[in-house]
Amino acid sequence: MIDVEQPAAEQCRIRVRPNRSLSTRELTTAFTIIACGCLAIAGTFAWQGLWVPLPFAGAEVLFLGGALAWVARQGRRVETIELSRERIAVRANGAGPARRIDFHPGWMRIELKPGRYRGYPQRLVLGSHGREYEVGAFLNDEERSALFGQLTRSLRAVRQAARGADAP
Repeated sequence: MIDVEQPAAEQCRIRVRPNRSLSTRELTTAFTIIACGCLAIAGTFAWQGLWVPLPFAGAEVLFLGGALAWVARQGRRVETIELSRERIAVRANGAGPARRIDFHPGWMRIELKPGRYRGYPQRLVLGSHGREYEVGAFLNDEERSALFGQLTRSLRAVRQAARGADAP
């Protein structure tokens, strides 16, 4: 999901988040229902004297809980791109340590590169002076292309505003 805030022509903030079909509360509810059903069935078998399915049901519930926790954590990822006349700041939060990288707007380039291997998704890369940063790795190709267009338009507007401010 791409959110754009543009308070002025020379400033822009773009917030990029992965598409989440379920909120954290809905994930928790789905996990609870599935876990209760699985353990109820295994408990019924154990009550009848067939205890073998019980540890497998417990392992299944633990694995499912871990997988859903990982999905919830990945869904909290947010990348914020702030464009201004002085700098372009990219901040990444949510799925690990927070990172921030700054670029100079006059030297920054935006590239939509093909995937590393055939059939892999495109990569949107911001770069300047030998440094590169991939943005929106969790987006699909259509969203990544839309972000590329939005970044290109916003960077052009920021550069034009900077040229207008520098003119006598």
